[in-house]
Amino acid sequence: MKRETALEMGRRKDDSVARISMYMTNWCPYCQQAKALLRSLGVQWNEINIELEGLSRVDLANLTGGHSVPQIVINGKSLGGYSDLYALHQSGALRELLQLDSLASPEDETPAHGRS
Repeated sequence: MKRETALEMGRRKDDSVARISMYMTNWCPYCQQAKALLRSLGVQWNEINIELEGLSRVDLANLTGGHSVPQIVINGKSLGGYSDLYALHQSGALRELLQLDSLASPEDETPAHGRS
């Protein structure tokens, strides 16, 4: 049986909620920051631990276009890493992308940001 990728899952039809997947590792600090940001927004996501799944960085790049972790996919669109997610949150664009009406505003407290 073929395993469905995060990009394929995001393309399924369900307009009521954004589909979020994060390719990550347990040891990655930026993965932890991305999870904290998503948690603060009250959204759920699917975690794909590339080490447990046996995905190489080449596999990750083929799936998402990026080779570092985390790689975040929302509604089938690869967004990049934590810095990209944080920038979307700060600009307010994450609110629309996640299709939620009650997200925290960019001025609210968010996890410390860094580069991924």
